[in-house]
Amino acid sequence: MQYEEFILLRSFAEDKSCKTTDAFNLGKLYFKRGEYSPALYFFSSAAETSVDFLLSYECLMMISLCLRGQGNKEISRMNAIDGAIELYPLRPEAHYLKSRCYLENGMYDDCLTCIKNSYNNSWYMGPDFRNGRHDQTVLISWNISYFGHSHYQFVKGMAHYYKGENESALECFNEISNVAVTDLPLEDYNMFSEIYKKISGK
Repeated sequence: MQYEEFILLRSFAEDKSCKTTDAFNLGKLYFKRGEYSPALYFFSSAAETSVDFLLSYECLMMISLCLRGQGNKEISRMNAIDGAIELYPLRPEAHYLKSRCYLENGMYDDCLTCIKNSYNNSWYMGPDFRNGRHDQTVLISWNISYFGHSHYQFVKGMAHYYKGENESALECFNEISNVAVTDLPLEDYNMFSEIYKKISGK
């Protein structure tokens, strides 16, 4: 057991005034280590006790990512994401996660609808958010990849590709071909690179 983990666990057990914050921080610690079961427990605890809607919003999305780490669990993931959307329907992050869930489950039309909602909602957050420069209006502890235009085009392009709409997919991928390597997480970039070569002939 690491020292940070020990301190947080002791505080979580003994200090009721910090219970929600400690639970959230423990969730982040375990999630970062890929220990999704304890992360899920602590994010759920934080979501249940928090009086901060923004913290609850983030907890619900982190719960969905923990469930993904445990092996998809589509219905439970969707329930968590929908709960987040109910709290902040005009924020883009939960819509983005929902589009990813649809993409992973072969529901490509629903994916395209959600990613459009996500991108449209990013306009409510201002230009810094859309361009990936997250300021104080965005979740301070953000763990979820959402950097605006590149992610939007990647998910949109993947959905079109899986629908067999290669021209539409190529149009999306061409827009981010010069920035994908820096903007996308490694797993997404590897997928982008493979498919982009396939459909562009480059």
